[in-house]
Amino acid sequence: MSDLFSNFDRGCFHPIFQHVPQAPQQALDSVLCFVDELDSIVADYYIRVPHSISAIFQHENKIRIDTIRTFDESDPYIQEESLIGPPEMKSDRFWRRNITRLTYFSCQLLLSLFSGKLPINPLNTITFHLFASSYTDEQIIHIQEVFAIGLDPNPQDRYPDFKILRNAFLELRQKLNIHNAAAGKSVTQRIHLPNTEKREICLWMPKYENFFQQTITLPAQLHIGRKSATKKNIKPSDPKFVVSCVEKQEEECHIYQIEIEGDPCLSRNHAVISLDSNAGYAKDLQSTHGVIVFRDANRDPHTSTVLKNGEKAACFSLEDQYIQFGNTFLRIRLI
Repeated sequence: MSDLFSNFDRGCFHPIFQHVPQAPQQALDSVLCFVDELDSIVADYYIRVPHSISAIFQHENKIRIDTIRTFDESDPYIQEESLIGPPEMKSDRFWRRNITRLTYFSCQLLLSLFSGKLPINPLNTITFHLFASSYTDEQIIHIQEVFAIGLDPNPQDRYPDFKILRNAFLELRQKLNIHNAAAGKSVTQRIHLPNTEKREICLWMPKYENFFQQTITLPAQLHIGRKSATKKNIKPSDPKFVVSCVEKQEEECHIYQIEIEGDPCLSRNHAVISLDSNAGYAKDLQSTHGVIVFRDANRDPHTSTVLKNGEKAACFSLEDQYIQFGNTFLRIRLI
């Protein structure tokens, strides 16, 4: 049985989260210890793990959870849980019992140790400016790839168990180690980031002469799909590439619902592109023909990332990114 819930000496143990960024190896080592402890408890005990980072204490490689609770409105762990709880806590009465809640929580813990901030809005927290003084561009791409899965709002798309999560963290640690060794020094490179909150998007199909162009406001989500046949507004004598874009704002994100006519290889709900001024990633929505994230403007399929079956990937470029859906191409560029 795990010692995770055992009494501990508060003179020796300290809160794992100190509101300051930790070195990547230290953060990963701490979270791996936490994952190992979670993996050693039986599923019936998952409900006993509060969704509160402040409840986790550490001494060397030992992890404990503070079990002194009041379970009322003044309970600080309940208050924190209301801020960082997973999306499903509002709709699933048994959300505390799910293993994907704990893999999500483990990724939240890692993000908080990396950034020195509580992950109140985790997907908005994963931005380059939080890591700009500590990580290189390439390292942040690896970090984003882990969080894109681990912090997915949909529990079914997260890491499904502790073994797979642990392997993802170990692989991330290895990649960060490799890049550190290549640099020959500790990671202190500062990333020079654009300050703009705007991007220009351009959509086109090579077989048609026309294209669609629009400026978007960040942070943004682009929902790409084929327009329903019942909503067609293309005249039979004028078979052009037609794009409609409806913008709405939800909380702190601009949502762009983009529907495309003229591309039979697009699925009704094909992909989502999530962007802020410093980061972005693409996600396939179980489309028929998948998504291609190109490394550069040459659009070489041999160096690109192909997404299928709901896969995600970080964008390669912050300033000029090309993506393909079916026969449709998207360019996102800095303006």
